[in-house]
Amino acid sequence: MIMSGGFKPHEIVGADERDIEKPAYWVPDDEVTACMQCNATFNLGKWKHHCRACGKVFCADCSSTRLRLPDMGYNDKVRVCEEKMRLIERFKAFLLEVESEVLGGSADTHADCAPPSTDDSFDLMLRQSEAGFKNVKQSVQRMEQQSQHYQIQIRKLEEDRLAREAQIHQLNGQLRQAKADQAALQQVQIERDSLRNETEEQRRLLADYQRQIEALKQRCYVLENEQKEKRAQAASSASSASGRVSPFPSWGSHDPHQRQRQAEPMSGPSTAADSFAISYTLADGLEDPLRSERSRTTLCRFFFCCTRRSRQALFNRITQSCAIQ
Repeated sequence: MIMSGGFKPHEIVGADERDIEKPAYWVPDDEVTACMQCNATFNLGKWKHHCRACGKVFCADCSSTRLRLPDMGYNDKVRVCEEKMRLIERFKAFLLEVESEVLGGSADTHADCAPPSTDDSFDLMLRQSEAGFKNVKQSVQRMEQQSQHYQIQIRKLEEDRLAREAQIHQLNGQLRQAKADQAALQQVQIERDSLRNETEEQRRLLADYQRQIEALKQRCYVLENEQKEKRAQAASSASSASGRVSPFPSWGSHDPHQRQRQAEPMSGPSTAADSFAISYTLADGLEDPLRSERSRTTLCRFFFCCTRRSRQALFNRITQSCAIQ
């Protein structure tokens, strides 16, 4: 449909041009003195003419084109200005483009086949355009239905996406917890390895200590054997030492000076050999003069150097030794 500057269509058929109702926008003749297109002054040789499409006043040169306007009530060709003619030509080009896009035709082909600027071709293009618009409307409706279907699918996909995001968030939380547990486990493993190394070090030290203890035990055993040998040598040397021992009855002399004088040959602390000599002499009856002298000397040292309790303990041991032998 041709847009004519806001006019309402006039449905007048077969009426004279002067009897047709004028457009709403109709410029009066007495208000115009020059052409609204070329500004030529109207006179007796240049008359005023109204464009039946827009209602403006033009000269004959600027409104020489004639065209049918059935939408405005003009079934016959009427005068139209050049401006409206240019608009109509652009509208025709638009219709040809629509036809080529919608109906699959070629605008150049239709333009070549149809006679230029004819009313029949224009009506044909209008009808084809209306048919094309109907097809486009149906296509749009189908596309709207498809769009609604796609929107439903999009909503479902959006819900699925939200559910998956929630799962991903939960899995991320579990992953962080697993990483924390893994870090704690690694720390425990480090502590375990450290304790294992400390245990191995303690075991190694314990083994070293055990070896040292065994070596010390062996050394003690050797020293004990050496001490036993030395004691045996001392006992044998004491038994074979030279010297004269006074008779046994002289032990009971009450003269302290005599006992002290008899004890002078022995100097230094008493040893286990003296006890052995005393016990052996007492058990043997002091028959050997050498043994009697040594025993006498030891007893003198005992009475002068030891306390009463020590003398009693030593005397008890001597008595037991005599009883055993």
